[in-house]
Amino acid sequence: MSGFVPPWLRGQHGNQIRWPADARASLSPPTLSSMANAATPYGAPQPTQQQSGAPMSQPVVFQQSQVFYPMPLLPVHPNIAHTLRDVVLEFSGMTLNQETVTSLQVDIPGVIYAMSAAAYTSNNSALPVGRHSLDTFKFRLERNNGDRLQTRSGIGSAILGPASKPRILGGSGYMFDRSNSIRAGVTPLIANLVVSLTFWILEYRGPTNLNV
Repeated sequence: MSGFVPPWLRGQHGNQIRWPADARASLSPPTLSSMANAATPYGAPQPTQQQSGAPMSQPVVFQQSQVFYPMPLLPVHPNIAHTLRDVVLEFSGMTLNQETVTSLQVDIPGVIYAMSAAAYTSNNSALPVGRHSLDTFKFRLERNNGDRLQTRSGIGSAILGPASKPRILGGSGYMFDRSNSIRAGVTPLIANLVVSLTFWILEYRGPTNLNV
């Protein structure tokens, strides 16, 4: 495939990567696996087989990549658009010091690139003096396959941020395909707490809810 290739889709030393031959011809976008396979530069050495059938080891190439700011891998296709959505989960009526888990079903593929949260008391009582609202609960997030995006629950302010300064998920962010789900766990540290979580998502939209 000829034409412009953005820098973040180039191989080592700026070599153009190989896309599937039918990437543009097909009405369906390439899959995540095909995009990953496409990231092999032209002329990259292919594994050779020993007589025993075991693949010979190849040297590992390290390449610098920006991590702090989000750099999501976006599918590029005439029939695909990228749209923003704020997905909000609200937790209320929770038991003090006991985790409440809520699942979010993903119906459109996309990537979470930031998260924010806020909390208040349902009886309008004041928060403890000197404590930020994000310090009134613990939080964790995992995929439906059990993959923990936080190794354990942590104080909200250590993982999340307010909407004015959200938690930025650097690199490729948290990528989710259609039919995946997100499990968010919140543990209130004060009574009568209401917590709102917002996931900032960049969705991949096509003529139908396509798998990518």
